[in-house]
Amino acid sequence: MNLKYHQPTLDLIHKASPIEVSPHKVLAAVCTAGNRALDEAVVEWFSLVQEYDILKQNTSYTHLQPIELLGSLVTIEGLAAEYQDLINSQKCIYLFEEELDGSPVKWFLAPDGSPDPKVLLHTPIFPDILMPHPHSFSKLIYLNVWDKQVEKPSANGFYIQATTGIFSEKYNLYLRSQLNSRVSTFFLYASRTIHRYYKKEVRLNVWANGIENTYWYGWAANFEELKKLITVLIEEFSFLKNHLTLATCPSDSAAAQKKNQFQQLIK
Repeated sequence: MNLKYHQPTLDLIHKASPIEVSPHKVLAAVCTAGNRALDEAVVEWFSLVQEYDILKQNTSYTHLQPIELLGSLVTIEGLAAEYQDLINSQKCIYLFEEELDGSPVKWFLAPDGSPDPKVLLHTPIFPDILMPHPHSFSKLIYLNVWDKQVEKPSANGFYIQATTGIFSEKYNLYLRSQLNSRVSTFFLYASRTIHRYYKKEVRLNVWANGIENTYWYGWAANFEELKKLITVLIEEFSFLKNHLTLATCPSDSAAAQKKNQFQQLIK
């Protein structure tokens, strides 16, 4: 069984076990509190038996809303009355929270009759409004899974990181010529863009706003692919030699040797 909207997310986490859909959850997802019908992509996600565990294990979201609480009212201190009214009338539905740039960001679904609706966010940086986000509900989940896999080191593969100065459009064009480009995300409240690049066993995220520090996160499935990624980076961006660090690598008998080889690569 393939899903219409969320199959790319399940492919990203290599979910091989059968996808189970709960008839009870389908019914619960179709109508939230206030008997408000949800959109197709939302019903598809919350109908999955394991949707809660998938988010908990594979994303950076916290305060997840189980289907039984989806549509519960949330009061946000300082939020303008017109936006709080949207929440109170179920025109905005609280989904979950995550920490971005050191601030708690609340995510809301904005059902609009489209199959895969847009989402809104609330950040303490602009406490009185709900801000638009460029991606749909299904894309939001997919990209959070992607970002966690690239930016949160684990025991799977090799992770590199760097903090540098300004990231120019020239850098973006070069990376797009060497790697495939995944969708970028512009966060209006922070004036920051996440650029995403990839090849078969390599991924690279670059957080940039053009005027301050740039944060680089890279992942490779094995050391040979890591060497290829580093070669792509330092051939054009020699300044990275002084900033790249190996955040983590698989713990095996060759780990120390590979760490030494990494240091040789960036000399």
